[in-house]
Order: sequence, then C-alpha cells, then structure tokens
Amino acid sequence: MILLLACAPGIEHQTLELSRDVHFAVPEGDDLPVALVFQGAMVKADRSWSGPVDGQIAVTEALLDVGFVVVTPEAHNGGHTWWDTNQPPWTWRWEDSPDAVFMDELFEALDAGELGPVDPDRIHAVGISSGGYMTSRMAVEFPDRLSSVAIHSASYMTCSGSLCRTPEVEADHPEVQFLHGSRDTVVPVRTA
Repeated sequence: MILLLACAPGIEHQTLELSRDVHFAVPEGDDLPVALVFQGAMVKADRSWSGPVDGQIAVTEALLDVGFVVVTPEAHNGGHTWWDTNQPPWTWRWEDSPDAVFMDELFEALDAGELGPVDPDRIHAVGISSGGYMTSRMAVEFPDRLSSVAIHSASYMTCSGSLCRTPEVEADHPEVQFLHGSRDTVVPVRTA
C-alpha cells in the first residue's frame, strides 16, 4: 500500500540561534502581537513551517494572516522533543530547569527586537500536548508577560496525562482557553 501525503511548500521563516533554535516569521507592521507556539512531544518545532498539510501549518498560516509574529521555539536541540515542565526533577524545580534558562533567553530576545517589531504587552502562548503543559507553565511563571494562553490536549503544568491535581491558580493568571477531545485517553478531559 502506498500512502501519499500532501506537503505544504513551506512557510518562509527565520531561525534565531539561542541555546535552542527559535523559528519565527514576522508579517508587515509595527507593534505586532506575538504567538508563542509550543509543540507537542515527538514533533520538532520546525514542523509548524513545512511538511504534511495539517493543523500545525494551518494555525501558523492563520496567525500570520491576522498579523501575529509567530514564534516556535524548539523544546530541545537534538535529543528529546518534549518540554521539561512536567518531567522530574523539573516539575517542582522549574527555576533550575533547562526550559527556565531558555525562556529567559527567549524573552530577552523578544525585548531586544531580535524577533521583529513586537508589542511586549500582547504576547500570547498556545501549545498542544507537552507544549500545552509548557503553555500552562508560561502562564504561571510569566503571568505579567502573557495576555492569554490556549492549552490543547493538556492541563496544568505539573500534571502528566491522567495523573493530575490542579491547584487554585493565582489571581494574576492570564485568561486560559482549553481545547480538548472528549475521547482523549492519554490526557482525559477531566484533567483540564
């Protein structure tokens, strides 16, 4: 059997080399809103820019079309492709994690204009699966930096699949939109 997949020609983008690669594209304009897009496990962030036509590429195109700077940081350069936020020992020691160091670098690059003419008061985060947990971590660790978050097929930053106890969130927690499939057996909807 031969399976043919339609491939997108690729969306033009740049890559900024920090301690990890950060892929991004900048539409026309000034003081642009930013969408930080965190990929799920087993998928590299550059998948949002080329490959089989699917939801990831469609989301990237849609965000660019409405004027967002789209930023897709790699979970790790080489090695594994998941975020550290809900992986021991970083679940409870975030400040020592490789992700914490990297996110500080990424926010510094945004503030310095290295990712285009962005509006620092309009940064939004979205993530799926492992990237959804990372998005939750961003809302907790950087509530003053994010305007909103959208979490797809994930839950609170320290949860892992069906193992989840969601605490009360702080009053300064950004607005959250949850997207979840009702038949998801890996991350049950009750965890959201």
